[in-house]
Amino acid sequence: MRFMVLVGDDFKVEYHKAFKKLDLATEGAKERFREEISRIQEGIESALGDRWQKAEDFEVGYDYDYCYHVCGGIYSNTILCEEYVRTLVETLHGFDPDGLWTYHTSCEFPPADGTDEKWWFGEMFVRDGVCYLNGDYFPISRREQLGCRE
Repeated sequence: MRFMVLVGDDFKVEYHKAFKKLDLATEGAKERFREEISRIQEGIESALGDRWQKAEDFEVGYDYDYCYHVCGGIYSNTILCEEYVRTLVETLHGFDPDGLWTYHTSCEFPPADGTDEKWWFGEMFVRDGVCYLNGDYFPISRREQLGCRE
């Protein structure tokens, strides 16, 4: 697995490459794209659901624009691991061997009970076999949970 830790505008610039609108001139082309994005969303949800609990550990977003972007969120330390990244990389590759699609993950973790921790928010995305981490919000300890040694 490959990782890239990007900070500041570097993360935003790389992430926003996913939002280039596709030129889908006909209703038929739009319908085919909607079917493709639904297959990817359902495939990711199924792959994650084979290992983790939907709603408790993760959600896959079902909104979309006409671009190569899908997203979701994770909510527990259980899912923040190398297997999560590997599952996303392998699932996306199965649908998209050319590496066009981006899957963005918002991380929203509540503090552990009985501690004075604060909520932790982080973000990452997977595209073309690479997991990009927002280094401004992803501390080294959280990166290591994913298998990132950078």
